[in-house]
Amino acid sequence: MKRLFPIVFLLIAAYAWSDNPIPTPTKERQEKQYAAAQADRKSDVEQKQTQPASIINVINIPSKPSNEHAEGNPKNVDNSSFCKEAIDILSVLFTTIATVVIAIFTVCLSKSTRKLWVEAKDAGITAKKSADAAFLNAQAVINSERPWFVVNVDNGPDLFKFGCLNQGRTPGEIISISVNIERISDLENASLSYSGSVMMPSLNFIVPRDSFPIGYGIDTATQILQHPDADAIANSSLFLVYYGKIIYRDVLHPVDMSGGIHETRWCFVWQPSSQSFIRSGPNGGNGYT
Repeated sequence: MKRLFPIVFLLIAAYAWSDNPIPTPTKERQEKQYAAAQADRKSDVEQKQTQPASIINVINIPSKPSNEHAEGNPKNVDNSSFCKEAIDILSVLFTTIATVVIAIFTVCLSKSTRKLWVEAKDAGITAKKSADAAFLNAQAVINSERPWFVVNVDNGPDLFKFGCLNQGRTPGEIISISVNIERISDLENASLSYSGSVMMPSLNFIVPRDSFPIGYGIDTATQILQHPDADAIANSSLFLVYYGKIIYRDVLHPVDMSGGIHETRWCFVWQPSSQSFIRSGPNGGNGYT
């Protein structure tokens, strides 16, 4: 703003010097006007001299007016005209300056608004990241404290027993259990149905480090060695598969929330060479949620 004042002063001065002042009466014109006034006065005097002396008025003929007072003072006229023009110039100039200032303010306001919008957007992204991180931390804490049901097999010589152990830190409530025994030719691309059922344990609330049996197990003689498909299983043309899933609920979530529902899937395949069941099967046959 300080740089604008010299520019304003130069604009006013240039305009004042470039403009022609209002023309003023010349000396010759003043003398003609004075002679005409003298003639009019003399004519009036001659007419009055024909009347009685008692009524003759003494007429004082005005002296010749000076150039400074004839028909107004030119300096006053010039000053008045200059002031008016200066006021007009200043009015236009101030309007222009105000318009420029408003434009500059608008641009600055627009930049500030955009900056605030960008900062708000960044703050929103940061808040979302913080919320995601907090959720992951909370989920990590829940996962460390929740129940984990894990199915294992006891490879006995005559009977293979399957059981489930709660390896978590909090209790879990069993909702359902499904078990299937199948002989599958294409083990890698097999589709598991989970349609079989099994007897539920007498107590479905399993505390940490507690376990329960799943079904009655698999008898080696009747279900494997003496089965009609024993030769196909022995040469790996067929695979004897024991699979299932357990759905249970943890105690860290309210009962009406689906977030507390978990699932354990297991799949064991008979290995003729080792005469035992190993954890294997198609993709998704073993997993925990």
